[in-house]
Amino acid sequence: MKSLVAVLALILPAGTIASRLFHLQYVPGTSLQAQLGFQAAAARWPRALKDNVTIDLTVGFNSLGGNILGQTDSSEAFYRYSDFRSALAADATSAIGQQALAHLPTGDSFGMLINRTANNPNGPGSALPYVDNNGDANNHLLSLSNAEAKAVGLAPPPQSLDGCIGNCDGFIQFNSDFNFDFDPGDGDQASHWRDNLHLGIMDPTVAHGELLRLRWNDVIALDAIGWDIAPAAIPAPGTVPLLCLALMLLAVQQRRQIR
Repeated sequence: MKSLVAVLALILPAGTIASRLFHLQYVPGTSLQAQLGFQAAAARWPRALKDNVTIDLTVGFNSLGGNILGQTDSSEAFYRYSDFRSALAADATSAIGQQALAHLPTGDSFGMLINRTANNPNGPGSALPYVDNNGDANNHLLSLSNAEAKAVGLAPPPQSLDGCIGNCDGFIQFNSDFNFDFDPGDGDQASHWRDNLHLGIMDPTVAHGELLRLRWNDVIALDAIGWDIAPAAIPAPGTVPLLCLALMLLAVQQRRQIR
């Protein structure tokens, strides 16, 4: 396993572009295993998203203390509503995108349903909502994350965030004090079989009194990673399967004789 990780370290150096969508920078101290986990996660998104953009992320796996599981942040900027709508109109190619665009107001501003403002017509700070369409800044400007802006074709200004390495669109950090297994599957340890399928002795869980047996899957896995398998180690078919096979062959033979 260590040799496999070493090979991956050579072909996937720190700071690599893990996918068409993401460029990853790593917080110092982030383990190689965590880097590979971030890269595997980033590589999933191009299967679903085809935007020709690059999202710059700084990611990390470090001790955060306390009960913090992780922390995130994203770069944002203000854009005129009319510019956003125009960009969205140029970018909307699907039926869903066109439908969303059709429900947005045209023009340079939009109204919004808000409450608890100082100028609420129902009384300062009133909980009763009202439609704010007086043309103030909050009717003309939108706050968009850099990632969203890039997705619709807008050009966000260069920015950085606390913890980021250079300019970045987002920051993601998980707490290494917790025991992550970096397995996107069922949460069991990654070096075991799937649970409850009786695939072999490398089952991730064992119940009280349960007897695990060495199975063909175990032997194949060890053979594949370099172990030399002795013929005697190959599990023999059980008595019951052999009996069923013999009865089936006997029935076929008798059927032929009858014909």
